[in-house]
Amino acid sequence: MQSLSTILMNITPNVQASLDCSSAKTAWDSLVGRYAQADPIMQNLAHDHLHAKHYIDGNTETLPGHITELQRLREACSRLGITVSDSQFAGITMLSMPSPSWDPVISTLGGVLDPKVIISHLNMEWS
Repeated sequence: MQSLSTILMNITPNVQASLDCSSAKTAWDSLVGRYAQADPIMQNLAHDHLHAKHYIDGNTETLPGHITELQRLREACSRLGITVSDSQFAGITMLSMPSPSWDPVISTLGGVLDPKVIISHLNMEWS
């Protein structure tokens, strides 16, 4: 009870009003969740792991297992304050697949993911 009182005495009334004060631990965990800053190195590592994950044909990993792992990595990013939108996640998922099996799908996107098309568009904008 003394711990909870100490916490409440050291925060503003506005923060107190939105805080679950059922116990000192609950109040503290809520404050940590609200105000803790994510470590930028951890954010970069989590984001890199998500983008580096690739499905390899013939490996022991199954395709559903691969998708589940990508989702787990996306959730890890989210917990660190990195938002990966659904459209970004769809792109990451497609790019994580073996290239030959996804070439027909990627080509239907009108060259959006083709580096040559992107560079061509950039060159036109810079001219």
